[in-house]
Amino acid sequence: MQLATETLIRLSRKDMLNILSYALLDLNGKNVLNTANTLEISKDESFQDYFKEPLQNQLPFASSMKQSPIIPDLVTIFFSSLVRNAKRDILGVLRVSYNATVVQQLVIRQTEWAGAKSFAILLDENNIYLAHSTAPQLLFKSIVPLPFNVVTQLQREGRLPNSAVKELATNELKLKQALDNKQLSLIASLEGTGNQVNLIAIARLKYKPWSVLFAQPLAVALAPVEKQIRDAMFLFAIIASVVTIIAFAIGQLLTKPIIYLTNIVFEFTAGNLDIRAKISSKDEIGQLAKSFNNMAFQLQTSFETLENRVQERTAELVIAKEKGRDRYCTH
Repeated sequence: MQLATETLIRLSRKDMLNILSYALLDLNGKNVLNTANTLEISKDESFQDYFKEPLQNQLPFASSMKQSPIIPDLVTIFFSSLVRNAKRDILGVLRVSYNATVVQQLVIRQTEWAGAKSFAILLDENNIYLAHSTAPQLLFKSIVPLPFNVVTQLQREGRLPNSAVKELATNELKLKQALDNKQLSLIASLEGTGNQVNLIAIARLKYKPWSVLFAQPLAVALAPVEKQIRDAMFLFAIIASVVTIIAFAIGQLLTKPIIYLTNIVFEFTAGNLDIRAKISSKDEIGQLAKSFNNMAFQLQTSFETLENRVQERTAELVIAKEKGRDRYCTH
């Protein structure tokens, strides 16, 4: 007995703030050793889940969070495991009573990893708030009203306070539906955050039928997406501007030879038959300019030939007229 007592006392000193007590229970659930309160020795704890579950499953057990019936505002959680002898025979159960407020502190610390203005929530199998990083006033309230018989049973077990039923629940039906349908996320407003719409991620614990929720205001959660959209729109505007400038430059580059050739043609048709287009490329515009020059040369040659013929014919007519006048004077 002395050796067992010293062993458990040493274990309890590893965390004097949160470990409330160690106790040994025999196979009948009788408390045979307790490090914190000797008045609990010989107390019957056979009806407690932390005694029955390890015997049934032969696995370590963690209880639900319970409010202390003796100390106000103290919330406890019990961990228990089988005690065996060298032959592996079960001798009883070792249980430790732990200060469950550490769960609330743990949840608050975890919100630091979730991003700006995020908060975390822990719900048990009845969807009762076990921890809330920003609204601790919701602890030990269910997200929707529970049946009266369930409330009575949970109050008897110390898992709900002895308050009026209407004070033991919020009204978050959308969250309840998401949990029932095993959704991984949803967008909804939550109690304790006013009318703020939140993006909520839901995960289930592996060894307990509890749910962990991480929530963040929708505006904050979508801020990176909106920034990416703004950046994309800005980039799109820059690309559109560059494309417009390039298109304008290419258009000018393509139309400049055509405009130049058009002006040459206009001057040529206005009477400047000596004008010729400068051939600066071998593409279609260059070929067109070359054809124009050939046509202009041919037209100019034709005009000059025609002009020469007209002059020659005019000279012939003048000579003929002079000869006729001379004949008339002679007669």
